[in-house]
Amino acid sequence: MRRIPPLNALRAFETVARAGTLTQAGEELLVTPTAVGRHIKNLEDILGVTLFEREGGLLILTAQGRQYARSLGRAFELIADATEVLIGNKSRTPVTLRAYTTFLVRWLIPQLPDFQRTHPHVELRLTAAFDAVDFARDSVDLGVRYGDGQ
Repeated sequence: MRRIPPLNALRAFETVARAGTLTQAGEELLVTPTAVGRHIKNLEDILGVTLFEREGGLLILTAQGRQYARSLGRAFELIADATEVLIGNKSRTPVTLRAYTTFLVRWLIPQLPDFQRTHPHVELRLTAAFDAVDFARDSVDLGVRYGDGQ
């Protein structure tokens, strides 16, 4: 019999490892940061392994956590790929855009129906965050910011 931890806990862990914070993971998963933290604590208890070191308000992946996050990231990519094959959207180009929540809600999301009609081959993925995009770290194609460009 396979020993698979609860999928919600695995998804929460992989999202925090990729996003970097409980807050960003919560936004992506549409749950509170507290709920994400509980999932991670539950996963650590089930596995008997510390996945994150907690230093002040920061979560830092342990060596075991990094390895597990890489493996889970690949597993979730396989699931996403299998889903795309199943529903036949392989011809769509994914584009991930990150911006302030206010910008997304007040301006961009109302524009999406027109965008999808004129660009049906683009699968636009939206993420909301306050901090600036670090293209070397974040899995984001575009970032929209407000300010003087610094």
